[in-house]
Amino acid sequence: MIGGDTNHRSEHTMSTRRLSKGVVVLAAAVLVVTTGVAAAGAGQGNGKGGGGRGEQHQGQGNGQGQGQGPGQGQGQGNGREQGNQQDKSKNSGNGQGGGAGQTKAGQTRNGKGDGAGKGTGKGQGNGKGNSNAAGKAKGDGDRTGSGAKGATAAQGSDEGDDLRYPGVDTMALPDSDRFISYGASASEGGRRYRVPFTIHGDANVPTTSARINGDALPRTGAWVAPGSGVWAPAAFYRADATGRGYYLLYTATHRDDNGRKCIGVAWSATAKGPFTPAATPLVCPTKGDRWALDADVATGPKGGVWFTWRDGQRADGPESALSVMLLKFDEHHRVSGASNPRVIMRSNELAWAHYRDGAGVTVIENPALLYDHGWYLFYSGNSWPTNYYATGIAWCGARLSDAMCTPIPGPRKAVFAYTGPQDHLPRDMYVHGLPGNQRGPGAMAPFRSNDGQLWVTWNYFRDGSRERFSRTGRLVVTGNRANADFKVVAP
Repeated sequence: MIGGDTNHRSEHTMSTRRLSKGVVVLAAAVLVVTTGVAAAGAGQGNGKGGGGRGEQHQGQGNGQGQGQGPGQGQGQGNGREQGNQQDKSKNSGNGQGGGAGQTKAGQTRNGKGDGAGKGTGKGQGNGKGNSNAAGKAKGDGDRTGSGAKGATAAQGSDEGDDLRYPGVDTMALPDSDRFISYGASASEGGRRYRVPFTIHGDANVPTTSARINGDALPRTGAWVAPGSGVWAPAAFYRADATGRGYYLLYTATHRDDNGRKCIGVAWSATAKGPFTPAATPLVCPTKGDRWALDADVATGPKGGVWFTWRDGQRADGPESALSVMLLKFDEHHRVSGASNPRVIMRSNELAWAHYRDGAGVTVIENPALLYDHGWYLFYSGNSWPTNYYATGIAWCGARLSDAMCTPIPGPRKAVFAYTGPQDHLPRDMYVHGLPGNQRGPGAMAPFRSNDGQLWVTWNYFRDGSRERFSRTGRLVVTGNRANADFKVVAP
């Protein structure tokens, strides 16, 4: 377990996520999956059109393009951009032919300027981003990619802008166009944050920031072992006859119980906290060395608050189980079960979840519910330290109490996965890639902005390390029920 992400082999060897914000807007979109493979282009171009990281824009900038010829070219701008990027420039003046170079991700730029040469090529643009975008720019002189004018339709997300902690749960702040994200325990600048939070975005678009604004849970419940970190928190806002406030569910190690993980709950009058924890856990297994972890909370069509988690108490043998339970609240902000826990997903039939996983356990975790004329379940599977870790989605029916959830599009395929070029799930074991195409995408959780748009966050492995960051994208859903298709595009 790195920094709070969850696949938790300790449990497996011993006994072998998120608030839904409303109704999904059905819309069509095209996901351009970046693969890190250079595409054909021509020449070299020193000029980038005005505008920043992976933007789709129309604007003006100062610059210079040069080069003509087949092959792959490189352009220069401020910083670096990773993306299958095509930079098409028409220029009058002196030309230089044939350059070979590399690009990494999907971007098309069209630009005109008075400079040297004429040609088409590929280049690297402003900043470092993983994006799919297109834009036009006009300029003269030496172009450096500074300052595009015009509306930005899509902005690529750079690792430098991603949340610097895993296990993220994001929610729109009430009566605001901004967002707050909570994550697993992390350190920054010599300080340890038990539940780091970041306030980010504007205009109902949850663009993120690497900055940590504070610790939402500096003190855990009396049941928690000293020094325990927190995994995969889940937050939600509630306003009813008992008052208004925020609830935070979190996973931590139970004191004096052989490292068992349990789920606690805490309350605060403000989104920033500090949250006040309950003295005892909400759920804690009594079966062998099994754990409870990865809490999520979602609101149903009649206002009921449903809690789902990875439930070791109800897992049998070498499998993982995900359970759900209706919650109730009292005037003192105490939370308890209003229904008996019920298993809605078991892992044994999921071929992609145990592909090349020799631990003897089929892992699924990080459940997150979404209601859209019925319930969908997002979940992670396979071994988290590997490139095979991926995200599945299942259809659970009109009521969570009706039956087990049905994997979409079936038990053999994850919905979102890393697509290569390093080792990855076989092509017939996943449906889509994700913006940026980072390794090991998991812990995906849906949320809504206050204007109704549906978004998701997910974890990934940072290249060159086992550190996990969290990224945000816009979720597009077409179809319905067990025939629904899900895609994610950059914000």
